Amino acid sequence: ENPESMKLTTSGRVAIAAATRLATTSRIVAPRYLSSFQSNPVTAVREGLKQFSAKDIYKQVRQTRDMKTGDLVGTDLHGNRYFENRDEQFGRDRWVIYAAHMDFDPATVPAEWHAWLHHMTDRVPAQMTKPKYAIEPAWDPVKKTGRDTKYVNPGFLLGGKDRGDGLFRRAGSLRTIREWDPNAPASTP
Repeated sequence: ENPESMKLTTSGRVAIAAATRLATTSRIVAPRYLSSFQSNPVTAVREGLKQFSAKDIYKQVRQTRDMKTGDLVGTDLHGNRYFENRDEQFGRDRWVIYAAHMDFDPATVPAEWHAWLHHMTDRVPAQMTKPKYAIEPAWDPVKKTGRDTKYVNPGFLLGGKDRGDGLFRRAGSLRTIREWDPNAPASTP
């Protein structure tokens, strides 16, 4: 055989050495047993009480329909707490416990925490550097998602605000083009 064809590049030698080292020194480790609240609620609550209070367990089961244990990663400005457990299945390993117990709204998750929750980034917001802009709008904690805060055009038939000229009109009820009358006094702007 040709010795030239048997030569390996440096990266090839490194890859073979790493694979050999991995095959000889590694062992397959089963993930830590996690009891699901649906399959074994007694064990799940017992494990949960080691980390949370009974009130927190009730809040978590009510919000997520599951009892999970994990590491507290951070808290946002609304008081929502973010957890992670790398032993869980991917996609179910990060979750949020909302500060509002009965009336929680997923829209209150800030954008940087949303990116962390959905695995867009592995860095929590405390580790991120945010560029500073000259004009930055203030954070509005109220999300405009409810029926009482939705925008309605002025003059809208079903509850719109008054246009300001005293008329509350429907489309077509007021002529928008008028004939020119030479005897009418001139209007000044």
